[in-house]
Amino acid sequence: MKISVFASIWAQNLWDELILKNEIKILEEKYSKKLNIDKKDIIFNIFTYDLKNNFYISDNVEYIEYFPIDIKKIKNIFRNIFNFLNFLKITIQSDLVFIWWGWIIYDNELQSVWNPLKQWLFRTNIFKVFNKKVEFFRVWINIKNNKNLDLVKNIFSCASEISVRDKYSFNLLQKLNFNNIELLEDPVFSDRDFKNNPNPLSGDINKKYLISDLKISELNVQNIKNIIKNNNINLEWKKIWLSLRRQNIKDYKKNILEIIKHFLENKSEIILIPHSFHKTDELANDYIFFQEINGFLSTEGFSPLNICKTMQESYNIYTNKKIDLNLASRLHSIILSQVYEIDFISISYSTKTDEVISYLSNQN
Repeated sequence: MKISVFASIWAQNLWDELILKNEIKILEEKYSKKLNIDKKDIIFNIFTYDLKNNFYISDNVEYIEYFPIDIKKIKNIFRNIFNFLNFLKITIQSDLVFIWWGWIIYDNELQSVWNPLKQWLFRTNIFKVFNKKVEFFRVWINIKNNKNLDLVKNIFSCASEISVRDKYSFNLLQKLNFNNIELLEDPVFSDRDFKNNPNPLSGDINKKYLISDLKISELNVQNIKNIIKNNNINLEWKKIWLSLRRQNIKDYKKNILEIIKHFLENKSEIILIPHSFHKTDELANDYIFFQEINGFLSTEGFSPLNICKTMQESYNIYTNKKIDLNLASRLHSIILSQVYEIDFISISYSTKTDEVISYLSNQN
């Protein structure tokens, strides 16, 4: 069986790669049982913009370069011709086509890449030409401009099945007259297997690891001090990590610096945990953002903080539980903290984080 996967695999983002890892496992389990075949006989062709830096490696997974790649550059003309023909070939050979997860259907976000809606419309039109069964699998939609809703409707018109991971996407597609939509949990909640737990959504559902939650506009040193005090947290010698993304908010960087200085003054050890190492988009690159934070700290006489240098290094922090407290705005930092039983303070900046925090806050 051959499955083609079109997803956000290209930007050195731990979130994207962990979703890929877990959803491949989910599909292997589903179709091996459904078709009574070995999991190794299910071949995944994963389309990516980055063939050199693959996080999840398996014998039944092959990475294929997307079309187009920097199509405006003349030097890429033959590369794009090859990628287009390869795209057609693999599409024709596929038994199923999956378009899944992430901000794959969006028209605006804090980064410098362009609106991808027309690119997805091009791809889905090709799928229609070859009469392929297409499933939108746990996608997350983010549309800021209502003028783009017709584009979204046309993109999803090829779907045989649709599942989403948030209520906003669910309601939007219902508004566009799509029915039989499933609302499914984020697959990274299943990154770790929990004994005697039928519900993967919350890790150990008998315990909350969410200490407190703040809106991004509330992130300042006084609010952090209040949370620390109200929860009787002793900062001395504690290992604290920050998994924060860049934001265009007044005094945002200044507030982060004040929080860091407060932790350091109380003898805490700070580790900066990037989730995104985007090679071409500085706005999306956490590692560059944290280097800027270190630059400001050095001007005030503080030694540079440790920054994880790779996705694997960041991931190991969670799986090895090398931390006492996480200050997290990255969605999958929030999820991984719950999954790997690490106390965390969440910083919500969008609908996607709001919904996960609401779910965790309402657990018994």
